[in-house]
Amino acid sequence: MLSFWKLKTKFSINAWRQFLTIRVGLIVVILSFLWSLGWLYDNFASAASISSMTSSGGLDHNLDAFNPRRTRIAIDTTPDDTPAQGNITTTSPPQDVPEPTSTPEILPTQEDATATPTIELNPSPTPTSAESPPFVTQTLTTTTIIPSATITGTPSILTPLPTLVVTATATLEPVNIIDPYVPDQIIVKFDDNLKASDMEEIISPLGGKLLEEIPQLKYWLLQVPTGQVTNILASLQSNSKIIVAEPNYTAQTFSTPDDPDYTKQDYLTNIQAQHAWDITTGSSDVFIAVIDTGLEVDHPDLSSKIWVNKGEDGYDNQGRAKRNNQVDDDGNGYVDDWQGWNAIDNNGELQDENGHGTHVAGIAAAEANNHQGIAGISWGARLLPIKALDKSGNGSYALIAKALVFAARHGAQVINLSAGGTGSSQLLKAAIDYADASGSLIVAAAGDTGLDRPTFPASLDLVIAVGATDLQNQHANFSTYGKAIDLVAPGVKIYSTTPGRGYDVRSGSSMAAAEVSGAAALLASLPQFHSTESIRQALLSSAKDLGDPGIDSLFGAGLLQAYSALSLNAGTPTPTPTPTLIAGLSLALEAFSSLPTATLPAAAPTSTPKPNDPHVA
Repeated sequence: MLSFWKLKTKFSINAWRQFLTIRVGLIVVILSFLWSLGWLYDNFASAASISSMTSSGGLDHNLDAFNPRRTRIAIDTTPDDTPAQGNITTTSPPQDVPEPTSTPEILPTQEDATATPTIELNPSPTPTSAESPPFVTQTLTTTTIIPSATITGTPSILTPLPTLVVTATATLEPVNIIDPYVPDQIIVKFDDNLKASDMEEIISPLGGKLLEEIPQLKYWLLQVPTGQVTNILASLQSNSKIIVAEPNYTAQTFSTPDDPDYTKQDYLTNIQAQHAWDITTGSSDVFIAVIDTGLEVDHPDLSSKIWVNKGEDGYDNQGRAKRNNQVDDDGNGYVDDWQGWNAIDNNGELQDENGHGTHVAGIAAAEANNHQGIAGISWGARLLPIKALDKSGNGSYALIAKALVFAARHGAQVINLSAGGTGSSQLLKAAIDYADASGSLIVAAAGDTGLDRPTFPASLDLVIAVGATDLQNQHANFSTYGKAIDLVAPGVKIYSTTPGRGYDVRSGSSMAAAEVSGAAALLASLPQFHSTESIRQALLSSAKDLGDPGIDSLFGAGLLQAYSALSLNAGTPTPTPTPTLIAGLSLALEAFSSLPTATLPAAAPTSTPKPNDPHVA
C-alpha cells in the first residue's frame, strides 16, 4: 500500500513539472512574437519618415527644422525709402497686430544658422562689441510675419544690426535699438563685509580699478581694459565675494525730430487736459524730475518752472555765487546742484545740446498764461532737470541710476525717464526700487522699436510704461508694444519747447511718457492722491479702453484721461494747502470742492477755460 502512494505522488509531481514547462514555453514564444512585430513596425515607420524627408528637399534640411539651435531665418527689413544715414528703421507692426505667441526660449548660434520658410524669428539685440556677455541670453521670438519682410530661400546668417546714431533726420519708422554697453566699464556689487582694500585686491589682478560708488545702492562702477568686459565678467561672477557683476549698459532717448507742420497742441484734447485744468493745474509743491539730455533753463516757457536748491542759492562768505563756486555749500553730496544736476560731469551744468530733454520738459510742465509758446500738462508744477544723457541722446545705466537716486533724495514726486535700453540690469532695478521706496512715481517711455519688446527699465513692475498713439488714437507704428505696456498717450508730432528759445514737433514714446508724467503731477497736487500707488491706480483705472476689450499688448490699460483720473476717489478733501491755480480758471475752486465720489464722470464739462498762450489748441 505504501508503494502505491509513493508511485502516485511521484506521478503527480512529474505531471505538474510537465504542465508548468509547457505553459512557460508558450509565454516565451508569445512575447518573442510580439517583440518581433514592434521591431518591424519601428523600422517601417523610420523608413517612411526618411523617404518623406528626402522627397521634400533633403534629409539634412528637414532635420534642421527639429534642431532649435540651427533654426534661423534671413529677412529683409530695409524699406525702399531708406532714410538718411544714421537712422535705422524696420517694418512697422500692423495696426491690428494680435498679441504674438512666444516660443520657448532657444539659444541661436551664428555658426549653424539655417533658413526655414515657415515663421519669422526676431533675434534679441546683440552688443556692438565683438564680445558678448556670457550671461546675456539671446532669445528668438515667433511673431506675426511682417508683410514687407522677405524670406530668403537658402540658409543665411542674420546680419547684426548696426549701432544706432541719433540724427535730426525726420522719420516715423520704428527705430531698432540694440543693447550695447560701455566697453571699458563694469558694474559690481561686492559683499557688504568687504573693505575698499579687499575690493582692490579682487579687481587689480584683472586690470580693473574702482571708479565711483553709488553709496545709496552699494554698487560700484569699475574701470577695466577696453575689450575685456566679457573675460573679466566671467571671472567676477565666479567669485563668491561678488554679489552682482554686469556690463554698464547704455540707454538712449526715444523720439524722432519732425517737420514743424503743427503749431497747436492738438493732443491735449485726446487726453482731457483742458477739462483737467478745471480741477487743478498742479502745485508748486510738486515737482517732476526729468532725467534726460539736460534742459535750457532760460527758455521763456521753462525758466520760471525750474526747481531751485536754496542751499546753493545766493553767495558764499567769499562773495562767490554758490551756484557755480565748485563747492558743496549745502553738504548734500552734490556740488553746485543749484537748479538740478549733471550726473555725467558731476556738476550743475544743464546745457541741453540735444534738445530732447527741453522738449520733454515743456510737454510736462511748460508755463502757461505768459502770452507765448505752449502750456504744459501740469503748468503749476516745477521741474527738476537731471542730465544723464549726452548730446547724442545716449547714456549709461550707471548714470541713469545716479540720476534716479538724486531725484529721489530731493523729493521728486514724479520722475520722467524718456529713455531706456534693452539689457536688464540689477543696478538699475535697485535704483528704481530706491526711488519708489522714497515716494517717487517713475514713468518711462516704452521705446520706439515697433516690436513686442518693451525696453528697460520700462518693463519693470514699479514703472509705468507708456506707449505712443497718433491723434486718431491709433497705435503709432514706431511704438514698442507688449505685455509690459501700462498706458498710451499721443506721441506723433507733439509740439513743445526746444533749445534756442524755440518750439518744434517731435514724435516718440518719449513725448507720450512726458504727458503721463504731467498728468501724474496733477494728481499729486490733490490730497486724495497721497501715494504713488493711488496715483498709479487712478491713471490706469481711468484710461480710455482702446483696441481689444480690457488690457492688451498694444494699448495696455488704454489712453491717458487726465480729467477722469482726477475725478476718481475724490471724496471731501481734508484742509490742505490750495494747489496753484492760474488766472482765468475761476471755476477751479468750485470744481475742487464739489468733486464726484469714486466714479467716472458721465460727461466732460461743456466749457473749459484755456490759457492765453498762442499755441494752445
